[in-house]
Amino acid sequence: MASPAPKRFEGDDTKLLRMARSSRAGFTCLVPLLTFLLGAGISAGILVAVWGGLPAAASPEVDFSFQVLGINTTRQGGKMMNVFVKWRYRQGEDHCPFHPTNNDCIQYQKDTHSMILDVALNPTPALPLGSEWERVALTLCRNIWSEWNYLIAAVSVSVHVNGDGRSAAARGVMPYEPGAHGATCTIAPPPTAFEPISFKNALPSLGAL
Repeated sequence: MASPAPKRFEGDDTKLLRMARSSRAGFTCLVPLLTFLLGAGISAGILVAVWGGLPAAASPEVDFSFQVLGINTTRQGGKMMNVFVKWRYRQGEDHCPFHPTNNDCIQYQKDTHSMILDVALNPTPALPLGSEWERVALTLCRNIWSEWNYLIAAVSVSVHVNGDGRSAAARGVMPYEPGAHGATCTIAPPPTAFEPISFKNALPSLGAL
């Protein structure tokens, strides 16, 4: 005697078809999301590989600046001179200012200040009184660098002097210079990125035309 066929309830086929369609739709929705996440992971991996890892925090830089104002120099027939100096300390926790307790930074008011006055006031065979201001700035810059390059990574010096735009009779031996002027010298060996010191020349032009 043949076995009776299994009973099937009305609506089973419709229910199974609905479940299959729902599963397929859910998988279809997941495909873009999985593709995005996979692409993001690959992109992040490429960026890390190119950069060699996440960028480190930038090390702080410490610059120091000072000025020596109102120097009555006899250079170029007599001028009022202002000198501005800026330097950047080398990185390293073995010296001031990066050492946690060492407070022995460069004392500009001692030897450096005296050197600036000496160059401004006293001629030498290498730098006579008639020397151009570019050479005066260069001398100051080189002197500071030579003295402190083991502690500083860069230095910039700017020399400002007054002008003289008066008539020839009023000027006497003074050259005709119708505006305040000066020169700037900077020593910053690579890879140091160091902006030269910059101040507006506030000295008078003495009758500039």
